[in-house]
Amino acid sequence: WLANYTWTHAEQDIAGEVGDTFAWPVLLDRTTPQHKVKAQVSYERGPWLGTVAARYSSAVQQLEGIHGPFELVDIEDTITIDARFRD
Repeated sequence: WLANYTWTHAEQDIAGEVGDTFAWPVLLDRTTPQHKVKAQVSYERGPWLGTVAARYSSAVQQLEGIHGPFELVDIEDTITIDARFRD
């Protein structure tokens, strides 16, 4: 088994950022998840191996500028679960 927690505090001061107006497509302090958790459990018996892993990332914002100026888009908390079995 394993468990991992990461806390990240990102700050930036990029020329061209004024409020919610962004001249450059870089916004590290809003697009970096503050909390990330990973947990994994594996079980092996003879030729059989099974692993289940789960990952969590806290909510972030992303810049999107496909049809005009860059805009912030909210990305909710995410949870990913993977499973693998082999013999």
